[in-house]
Amino acid sequence: MQLRLHRLAVAPDVASALAAIAGASLSAAPHTLTRVEVPVAEPVSVSEGIAWLHGAPVRSFWADREGALLVAGVGEAWHAGGLGWTRDTGLDALERGLADAPRRLRLFGGACFHGELRSRGPWKDFGAWRFALPRVELGRDAEGTWVAAHVQGSLSDPEAELARTRAALAAVAGRVAAVAQPLVALRTDDAPPLDAWTRSVRHALETLATTPLTKVVLARQRRVSLAEAPDAATLLARFAETEPAAFRFLLQPCADAAFFGASPERLLQLDGDHVASEALAGTRARGATGADDAALAEALLSSDKDRREHAAVVDMVARTLSEVASDVSVADAPSVMRLARVQHLHTPMRARRASTADAPHVERAPRPSGLAALLTALHPTPAVCGAPRAAAQAWLEAHEPFQRGLYAAPVGWVGGQRTADFTVAIRSALVEGATLSLFSGAGLVAGSDPAEEWREIDHKIAALWAAVTGQPRDRGGEA
Repeated sequence: MQLRLHRLAVAPDVASALAAIAGASLSAAPHTLTRVEVPVAEPVSVSEGIAWLHGAPVRSFWADREGALLVAGVGEAWHAGGLGWTRDTGLDALERGLADAPRRLRLFGGACFHGELRSRGPWKDFGAWRFALPRVELGRDAEGTWVAAHVQGSLSDPEAELARTRAALAAVAGRVAAVAQPLVALRTDDAPPLDAWTRSVRHALETLATTPLTKVVLARQRRVSLAEAPDAATLLARFAETEPAAFRFLLQPCADAAFFGASPERLLQLDGDHVASEALAGTRARGATGADDAALAEALLSSDKDRREHAAVVDMVARTLSEVASDVSVADAPSVMRLARVQHLHTPMRARRASTADAPHVERAPRPSGLAALLTALHPTPAVCGAPRAAAQAWLEAHEPFQRGLYAAPVGWVGGQRTADFTVAIRSALVEGATLSLFSGAGLVAGSDPAEEWREIDHKIAALWAAVTGQPRDRGGEA
């Protein structure tokens, strides 16, 4: 597909940028993607970016934890995706197709946890893997703020595509932000319920005792039936306020289904040949005062148990990277990553993409590292699946009573110049009409107690409910 890029003069604000694009001479032609971009003088915040999405039936949002990138997208000009068996070839083709595109051209989406997806159920509109280019987007990076519109000329009716982009521009320009309303929970249902959870945990413990499996992460889904359908962007806005140091994301491929969250963990970042990943394991609460906070951080850094747990994850990620990348480097010692309510041990890792040129010179050279190979190597992590990974994943597919879909899966973007960024989509929720589903999991090892693990997940889901809704934990957050 041919790309046409038009960059217009700087606009003083977002409204002026939208007007400039609407007044531009847009065109659509078969096999051509047109991007019209307007730099904007004024900056845009996370809350303003999310507010820009209110009312749109199809939308996406991404803000990284470093504050380096924010993109709010309305509509879809183009998307790629399909069934699980097409994921690897499709992702690599997508990365190759964007290799010469500008860095700001990005498709947002994710790949489901287990790779496959049934044709029915809550995740059917997300595909086994799916990435979409916004029709209209508001963005901010290190170079500034911009507004852009895309027209993907279809073979059958390029003028219709042009009309859809103009309609999206008009809708965004005339949109009024929604007023947040309290959520009224009518009913809550857990999958699995307590009795089935207890049986599953006991079965897991038997498996741990009789097989090489050493850990399995069993998840729960709490479905909260609401009096009215919530606006996913409003829920994300509340959540984003509580977790400013997290990856904040929203994927809404249709009016009736949206997935959003605020995750602390990066799975994979790509910038040309540069690869980044990390280990995030070992946790303490935040302190009530600065002195308390520092003491808890020091206790975390000096804890033999937490350091050993963290070192095991570091070794696993580094070993995995070495299979699909070259020149793997690991920070000498972990640091403390502070979030709103907790702090974690954090070790960043860097590597270089491997290529076929590495093979003649290195014994047991890593496989060439395209996007698909890297994602396959790193996902799922032991923190959301278990160990050994293949055995844990097989056990979960057989015993978890719901589709994880994008929960704990790779969610992020693929962009021009061989760039990408993915988070592990924990601390997340799914909106299906008037139903809000909240997810959390428990890492089961030898000696785990079913009742204690149930209570721990109850606590985490209640905290997630409070963060997402801004309401007390006992209104829909508890069973």
